[in-house]
Order: sequence, then C-alpha cells, then structure tokens
Amino acid sequence: MHGIGFGRWMVRLAAVALMAVSASALAQDAPPAGSPPPDKAWAGGWKNGVEEGAPKDEVSGETMVVAAYGVLWLILILFVLRAQGQVAALRRESAELKALVEARIPSPGSDAPPAGKTDAPSH
Repeated sequence: MHGIGFGRWMVRLAAVALMAVSASALAQDAPPAGSPPPDKAWAGGWKNGVEEGAPKDEVSGETMVVAAYGVLWLILILFVLRAQGQVAALRRESAELKALVEARIPSPGSDAPPAGKTDAPSH
C-alpha cells in the first residue's frame, strides 16, 4: 500500500464499520412510515415513565446483536489485515537475507570464491 499506511487503513475501515452498524441500528429503531409518533417516556410528571407498561427508552436486542456482530467482523478483518502486513514484511526481510547470504556464500556447484574474497596470498 503506497500512499496510505496500514494504521490509516485500519482507522478508515473501523470508521466505515461503525457507520454501517449505526445506520443499521437507526433503521431498526425507526418507526414504520405513516405510524403516529410514539408517546414520550417522560412527560414531566414524577410518575410518568415509571408505571408498568409505560414506554421506555432502551436499545432493542436486535440492535445489540447487530452491533456485536459488527464489532466481531471488524476485529476479524483487522486481524487478517494485520497478519497480511506481517507476512509481507517477513517476505521482504527473507528476500533481503537470501540476497545477502547468496552474495557472501558461493553456490555448492561453483568454484568461484565468495564476493570480496580472493585466493591470492597476502604479503
């Protein structure tokens, strides 16, 4: 990834996942079109919103399940992307080490001395 670092991609991916989960939660909580607006949970009286059967402000179970799955998918995607970055780094390092070793050690079938070494006796 050239222009944007791995950390920035993770932040962008997390932002998109959060927006998707939020939009899904809002869509589930929205009342059906054409229905009358719900009663308020608290209209100013000390007993309003306390009685049995009164509407309450709470998050539905479906919204919590969607949010939980969204978080799990986000964690899984971030884990896979991080592992992919680490594998790519290991491959680069491995290629560099292989090039260094091949430059210093001759291949088994060649009679040439290693790079930088000569058979001339030193005086």
